[in-house]
Amino acid sequence: MRTRRSIRLLTVVSLVSALLISASCNESVGPEESALDSTLLTPDAAALLDAKGYFPRQQPLPGYASPRSYASAAALADAYLASEVDSVMALSFKLERGEAIDVPSLRRCGRPQYAESAYEVSAMTASQPGRQYLVGRFFFSYCSRAGEALLTVTVPIEASLLSAPDTSRFRGIIARGVPLEIADLPALTAERAVRIAAARTGRRVAGAPQFVLPRFDSFIDHARWIVPLESPIYVYGMRTAEYDTLTNVMVGIDLFDTWTFAPRVLRPRLRATLLTRTDTNYNLLGGGGDMIYIARLGMPRGVESFTVLSTPD
Repeated sequence: MRTRRSIRLLTVVSLVSALLISASCNESVGPEESALDSTLLTPDAAALLDAKGYFPRQQPLPGYASPRSYASAAALADAYLASEVDSVMALSFKLERGEAIDVPSLRRCGRPQYAESAYEVSAMTASQPGRQYLVGRFFFSYCSRAGEALLTVTVPIEASLLSAPDTSRFRGIIARGVPLEIADLPALTAERAVRIAAARTGRRVAGAPQFVLPRFDSFIDHARWIVPLESPIYVYGMRTAEYDTLTNVMVGIDLFDTWTFAPRVLRPRLRATLLTRTDTNYNLLGGGGDMIYIARLGMPRGVESFTVLSTPD
């Protein structure tokens, strides 16, 4: 009788342990951004915060034919790392990171984020080769057991290329080792973007920041936050020598500045207009010829650092 009870107890303990181990693969082990101080926001912006002081998750804009949810994208990212990582990918992660990554030991961490596309999805055709790489993308961080973000996986919002049956459920997924010089970038949340923008401009933030992917980039170091300000600031562009009045600033990395990769406040440049088109022969899937992609109205095409001027001339 004691033997049967012992076996039964051992079975229960083993089952519970297995469930806990399975759950730990997806637990948040990274540093969590603290709740926002409402004094950094206008009343309308503060009203958008949830009960814990965070902005709600960004949701995709309309226009996608077969959008994924956060949950399905997360499951796909986990499955991708579990089944697709081989010696070639591991070497790639090492080159990007600057040191080897023990992929099997990683756990998904932090809060997932969604970055919207810079392009008008409704203006794309289903046959465009780069469509899967130009739509909005989910970003997932994977951390070491110590909580350090080592890897990011991005999953496209659309589930297929639409022009043909999807032959691979992992189509369009991109994994990348987090470079040492931008190790804290995966933690650049909307709340942190607000703090950075308010401190740099001296203005309260007037709404929820919008996470965007400029141009045809799919990596976390290319995505930036558009942060609306309560009142305009007058600035001088450090690279273009242009004077500008800004009501929105960008928070992220300026890839032209090689001396620092720290997230900072930037001036949006080359904003899309009703006549803006992006002509590119960027060969993503082996197709030939130029394709025309239309940028979203008002979407910045570039950024630069700036100096805030005390008063306009």
